[in-house]
Amino acid sequence: MMYAECPTCGANINVGKKPKMGQRFTCTACKEVAEVVWLHPVELDWPIDDEDFEDDAELDEDEEDYYFHDEDEDDEEETDE
Repeated sequence: MMYAECPTCGANINVGKKPKMGQRFTCTACKEVAEVVWLHPVELDWPIDDEDFEDDAELDEDEEDYYFHDEDEDDEEETDE
């Protein structure tokens, strides 16, 4: 059997003989779910779900300007000065 450290509490989690990338395990100590993110050596981390990113899809206008800045606007501003 192989063991990996729980990312939440540090307890050893039995991951079986041949864990696979993305496979999830529940820590018996803290009951958190961890996912295999590396195989040699086996490393666990908190799982990432698509629903974690749903909030990112709903940016307000200020955030859109920050994240999706148009370089052409910079050129126009420089020529106006």
